[in-house]
Amino acid sequence: MKKVLKALVLTVALSSGAAAAEIGQLASPAGITLQPLGRDQGYGFGGGSVSGRERLVFANAAGLTLYTYEPDPVGESLCTSDCAKDWPPALAPALPKLFAPWSVITRDDGTKQWAYKGKPLYTSSKDVDPGSWYGNSPANDGPRRKNGAGTMVGREPSYLGGGGRRRDGSRETPLPEDWKIAELLPLKDMKLPVGFQVKEVQDALAIVLVDHRKRTLYVFDGNPNKDARPNSPWVPAEAPQISQAVGDFNFVVRNDGRRQWTYKSKGLYTYAPDLEESYADGIGVDKHFDVAAVYRFYTPANVRTTYTPSTGKILASAQGLTLYRREAHSVGQTHGLRRSQPLKPAVGRDLGIDPVCDAECRKHWHPFPAAAHQPDAWGQWTVYTHPDGFRQLAYQGYALWTHDGDKQPGDINGHDEYLDFQFSGLVTKDGELPKKLIDLGTPQDGPAALYWAVIQP
Repeated sequence: MKKVLKALVLTVALSSGAAAAEIGQLASPAGITLQPLGRDQGYGFGGGSVSGRERLVFANAAGLTLYTYEPDPVGESLCTSDCAKDWPPALAPALPKLFAPWSVITRDDGTKQWAYKGKPLYTSSKDVDPGSWYGNSPANDGPRRKNGAGTMVGREPSYLGGGGRRRDGSRETPLPEDWKIAELLPLKDMKLPVGFQVKEVQDALAIVLVDHRKRTLYVFDGNPNKDARPNSPWVPAEAPQISQAVGDFNFVVRNDGRRQWTYKSKGLYTYAPDLEESYADGIGVDKHFDVAAVYRFYTPANVRTTYTPSTGKILASAQGLTLYRREAHSVGQTHGLRRSQPLKPAVGRDLGIDPVCDAECRKHWHPFPAAAHQPDAWGQWTVYTHPDGFRQLAYQGYALWTHDGDKQPGDINGHDEYLDFQFSGLVTKDGELPKKLIDLGTPQDGPAALYWAVIQP
């Protein structure tokens, strides 16, 4: 055992003095998007319309969920003919840029199909809305609206005698036994030490290792026995005396006798100023530390994150100017604080590229362009194309904007700027949408507030 421990320490020490190497592979290739499943699409303006992105799935460029077929051998599709009508293959471009575990197979008809970990990927003919699974659309449980097929769905309000029931009286349809949703989260095949978890850390734009308190873990590209500094904010992740190596995790014995966990031979730490889960304020503090990422999300070249004291990590242009979203929520909902209003992709898509503001407002708010070679869909990023051909970048469904009141990096002079309240009339006939002063996309039975807000990762 002593010889093994010594070897581990030497392995870590060999990289001492170098800048921290990134850990964690890219989650998806260009053309494959990531979508929260079900309710977390946020079909509705209320803050309670999302519960947290615990299920994150792979989807095609249109946001429709991808599936695998259990009988398929690795690298081959058995779903052809009538099967392919119900489960259309997820078609790939002729020359995609690939990396493990992504690949492309050639079907019997010569078309190219995406595969993940060797298993071909499909969509479902029953799905019409992002976040759906086998026809079970999150729109069915939101406010009344037309779904992607033009059918009226949603729950009937109590004043129509519906008691919150679905319009069509439907219930969830179980997925056929041989079909599985292609999920990124939760990770089901990763071996973890007791107390460790894997979750999305928004600040890091990654799927990251966290400790038993759900605090972000970081890797150190150096010798853990030489990390000691007075009042260091980096706290070693201690391993119990009875701990054993598991998967990519092992441990080293520090000079003071404590055991410390390692991940892929790099020492693991927490960062003391990370006061809550999903914080990753340690990024960029020391070039030798980086988040312990399992998967990283794609980020466009003309976008980066920056930090503001009031709102934490936010998205900014490559020059550091704040990026904003147009947002809507029910009047009376808390907003404006750090992550007090989670992103709701369905609302972002409803609002689209229309800022819903007057001519004076439009003078100060400007659509943020997609880079020249930006793919139309990649990970959590998509592109809206204006009638004149201008391509506007969008994040999790929200078109991105800049504000001409921001003059230097860190300015958030457009944040929380209200411009209008929209009041909806009540439905007068069964099946009608609420009468509104303006169509916000998502039908509302009460007043909705429109405002501008920074956009957090």
